[in-house]
Amino acid sequence: MKITEIKAKVNTMEDIKTFVTYLNQFSGDVDVSSAQYVVDGKSILGVFSLDLEKPLTVKFHGEIPSELEEKLAPFIVNA
Repeated sequence: MKITEIKAKVNTMEDIKTFVTYLNQFSGDVDVSSAQYVVDGKSILGVFSLDLEKPLTVKFHGEIPSELEEKLAPFIVNA
């Protein structure tokens, strides 16, 4: 199974809400991590629990649809 990884930055509560909403449109599993903590990317509480000062690592288990990539573009950073 293909795993695709991006770095993403969320700054506000609204960013987190929008980001998780977009991740929930993905049919596969999504892991979001910060330092040694890994949470389900589709869980808003899980993402809120991470250290948001640094970019998050987002791992998609499967192919990312191009529509989802476009939606996530404002959050993607080169880290």
